Amino acid sequence: KLHVDDGDVIVKNNSTNQYKWHYDSNQPVWSIGGGNYFPIKGGSNRFVTLNSSGNFGIGTSNPSERLHVFGGAAAIEIDSTTNEASLKYDNSTTTANIKLANNDLKTELGGAERMRILANGNVGIGTTSPSQKLDVGGAINIQDGYTLRYNNSSNISILGSSSTGLTY
Repeated sequence: KLHVDDGDVIVKNNSTNQYKWHYDSNQPVWSIGGGNYFPIKGGSNRFVTLNSSGNFGIGTSNPSERLHVFGGAAAIEIDSTTNEASLKYDNSTTTANIKLANNDLKTELGGAERMRILANGNVGIGTTSPSQKLDVGGAINIQDGYTLRYNNSSNISILGSSSTGLTY
């Protein structure tokens, strides 16, 4: 049934479930009254759900988070028209970003870049231009009980600026 009441469009299936299209502060609003979700379906398949808690689900009829994607090999695609795309996180104490820019994958925490993976596979921690497969700008700590090995050998060479080297 379609009922227009004082400029509002109301869709009801019984007295408890109603969906209403109306204007609130000159903005169009689609509201849910009585029911607990607003689904978008194709045939008998529900594609997306917006529930009364404000959670939005893709592939699920019961989203448990603000954005909940469910399905076999579920993926979210961020497609940018520039050379940078990012996923941003923000909570009450800090921010974090995962950015794909100029063919590099960058991880930022608290407003500073912390790790970068270059297109050639080099990984940098504390450096934005790693020149080796793992390039660390800063001290490395190995906890007690763990071993650092070179090519599965118990020997490791440490080269200093004079290239004299130490072997343990």
